[in-house]
Amino acid sequence: MKVIFFLIGFFYVLVEIGSWSIGHFVEAKEDISERKYMSPDGSYIANVLTRVVEGGAVASGCSSSVIVYKKNIHVLDKADYDRYQVYLSDCDYFIDAPSPTITWVGNDFVEINFATQLAYADMKDVFIRSLDASGKVKIKFVSE
Repeated sequence: MKVIFFLIGFFYVLVEIGSWSIGHFVEAKEDISERKYMSPDGSYIANVLTRVVEGGAVASGCSSSVIVYKKNIHVLDKADYDRYQVYLSDCDYFIDAPSPTITWVGNDFVEINFATQLAYADMKDVFIRSLDASGKVKIKFVSE
């Protein structure tokens, strides 16, 4: 009986080590897609970024964010994204489109409509700001 328990424990340890090592040696795949929306006068851009990470040692995940910035500013790296970010959440979907959707109401007013369908199944945090980094573009949020 001790031999059987020893073998079960031994094989369990081997399986755990194998799954851990596979996760650390398999490279994670990251895919970032963008949807850009220009303000009516063309001076600002609202950019929806969807980031999907699959595989690797890091758990798979998906996040959507919105950054709002002046057209002449070049947003190059993560620090820039954090500065101009007005919305961040896990990915979610409307019946017919990915969430969030963007509607410019005026040259300095944008409406961000985001889905909450998956929020009930798997609670998530939502980060929102009511003004862009310049302080000139007002942000209104609508949740469906």
